[in-house]
Amino acid sequence: LVDGGVNMAFGTDNVQDAFCPVGAHSPASALQGTVLAAQLEPPVADWLPTVMGDAAAALGAAMPAIDKAAADDLVVWDTREAGDVVNAAGRTAWRRLVDYMP
Repeated sequence: LVDGGVNMAFGTDNVQDAFCPVGAHSPASALQGTVLAAQLEPPVADWLPTVMGDAAAALGAAMPAIDKAAADDLVVWDTREAGDVVNAAGRTAWRRLVDYMP
């Protein structure tokens, strides 16, 4: 489908509510579950847009530009490989950008 130009988007509603006792508002967690459920081909980092920009486009929304975002809305992942964000979802350390600011 991707090779044919279809916009692929994945998401979950697992937000620790009455219907699902686990989960988080996390694109990394959503993609981690999708990798397992849809048996996505590696490298996993290639699928990150499906839970970010492509997902926003599927909803008719635009991803905010980083240079226009508030620093408090941005996070920094402590990794050198984009795939680590998903491969170790929940274990790879991340911090808010403002935590690095003086």
